[in-house]
Formats: sequence, structure tokens, C-alpha cells
Amino acid sequence: MGDIRALEAIKGAILLEHRGRDLYKHFVRTVKNDAIRSIFETMVDEERHHLEVLGEHFKALVKDGTLADISYEAKPVDTAGIISKDILGQISVAGDEAAAISAAMALEEKAVDFYRKSAGTAQSDTERALFNWLANWEETHLQFLAKIDRELTERVWGDNSFWPLY
Repeated sequence: MGDIRALEAIKGAILLEHRGRDLYKHFVRTVKNDAIRSIFETMVDEERHHLEVLGEHFKALVKDGTLADISYEAKPVDTAGIISKDILGQISVAGDEAAAISAAMALEEKAVDFYRKSAGTAQSDTERALFNWLANWEETHLQFLAKIDRELTERVWGDNSFWPLY
């Protein structure tokens, strides 16, 4: 049956990835801005990939008692060039896209925390590598989303003269 602690960690990771994928699928259907929708489409695909990897590990743990022998060469899509100042200018700070970004950030923060803790309690190098790979990937998502959020926040501060006077 495999390591119960590792099975529970994998099951927790699968649940997080399902939630992320489903949330991002919802945003793909509901956000109006094409660039933001494209980001969420990419994230749906990446979460699907994570689910495939985690599913292989789960099956191997149940069947053989060890994690699967999987390479972690896949990397997140570089989304840095997707968002320009013009596109950010089209996003309402209080609109659906900004709310989606905020919700996605909260989910990514939770995932990074879970994966870092799971890597810290890992009982093997293979398990540690899996959770560090996932944490690093989700950290990339979080940093990108936080950058968009920061730029939107700075725009609203500038538009409303919230900047401190020196």
C-alpha cells in the first residue's frame, strides 16, 4: 500500500491541483480580457499536467509502495510577455479580471505553502524532488500574478492620487 504519510500528501496535492484547475477553467469562461483569459488557459493546462504527474505517483504508491520514476523536466510557460501596460490599462481594478487574479493568488499561496511543507517532511529524495518541483512551479504562477496585481494597484493609486507626498 505504500507510505501512508506520502499517500496523504499526494492526495492533498491532487485536491489542490483539481481546485486550481477548476478555478482557472471558471475564469477562462468568465473573464472578458483575452490576455488574462490566455493566462488562465495556460494555467489550466499546467494544473492538468500536475494532476497527471501526481496520478502516476499515487498509482505507483498504491501498487508498489514507492513513488513513480518521473522526470521533472517540464517547466512553467513563460507568461512574462503576455501582459503589457496597454492590456493592464483595460483591466478594471474592481472588475472580474482583478478579482480573478486575487483569487488565483490566494490559491497559489496555499499551494506553495502546502508543497514546501510536504517537501520538508518528505521521507525520500524522490518525494522531496516532487514537492519542490511543484512548489517552484506554483511560486512562478504566484510571482506572475502578484506582479499583475501590484501594477493594477499602483495604477489605481496613481489614478486616485493615493501616492504619499514627499
